[in-house]
Amino acid sequence: QRMLSQRIGLELYELRETNSGEIAEKNREELERSIDLMEQSHLALINGSVDMRLPGIRSDKTRALYFGPAGHIDNDVKAIIKAARNIVASYETENLRSFKETTDDQYKKIQIFLSNLLPTLNNVVEQYQRESEERQALAQTLILVVDALLIVLLLASALWVIRPMTRRINVAIFDLREAHEKLYAEKFRAEKSERKLRSTVETILDGVISIDEKGGIDSFNPAAEKLFGYASAEVIGQNVNILMPEPYHTEHDGYLKNYHTTGTAKIIGIGREVVGKRKDGSTFPMDLSVSEMSVNGSRMYTGIVRDITDRKLTEQELIAAKVMAEEASKSKSNFLANMS
Repeated sequence: QRMLSQRIGLELYELRETNSGEIAEKNREELERSIDLMEQSHLALINGSVDMRLPGIRSDKTRALYFGPAGHIDNDVKAIIKAARNIVASYETENLRSFKETTDDQYKKIQIFLSNLLPTLNNVVEQYQRESEERQALAQTLILVVDALLIVLLLASALWVIRPMTRRINVAIFDLREAHEKLYAEKFRAEKSERKLRSTVETILDGVISIDEKGGIDSFNPAAEKLFGYASAEVIGQNVNILMPEPYHTEHDGYLKNYHTTGTAKIIGIGREVVGKRKDGSTFPMDLSVSEMSVNGSRMYTGIVRDITDRKLTEQELIAAKVMAEEASKSKSNFLANMS
């Protein structure tokens, strides 16, 4: 949900900023897919889903984050989806020049809802982590208890201490083994779900980079490797400013320190265009969206980056074509005026 929120904000920004009808249509299709996926995943998180291996809301604390009073995720997500669909509908009925102006209020509302939604989603993640840790601790305790009981029952059975109750003991042993296997199966499903999430991040087309509160790179997916020319092993632990040209390379640590001190965000939760630097030193324009999250009490930041070189080239070509057309029209007018 955090990633989809960032993608919708980024795709809305691209749809409103592009001057090319072909690129705008492609952005609209991507935006509609993201809106549909966000709606589906939101319902799955609340009600549960067999396909997504989601149990739904289990605790009152998590429910309070979704429906109040601790948070209002349900209202915020529905508001974002509604406003985004309104923008898509406006795009289909208006030309590109008027589209940006007529959707300005809706876009601002979405930015407000996104800024409220992301911190609450971080709270949900922390709550899920706490509940998961509690379940795992309980599972480990039950496993130890079951193992101890199995040993005791096996010893008792071997010594014929409870000989008349052998059949009952065997049934009890079978039940305990079955419970034992179910606990391990639940642990296996949790690990499989984690691997599936990691696989999603590894195969997404956009570059996904996470850093710690000091700017050190913690993860670097294959799309980011392709985008910047670095292998993941080369950048893990390095400061993220190696991916930035000057003056951002020198100033980035100051940005983080200022945010930690004042809480004033200049880019977190807001999509914007920036410049990235590849391993070979070349630079390229890219869209960047950053969100903050808390992992085991520590701040982490996740950035989604997208190369917009092709979009920028297309925009430059359109501007150049417009200038040439205006100059040709002016020359024609001067020629006709001289002829008359």
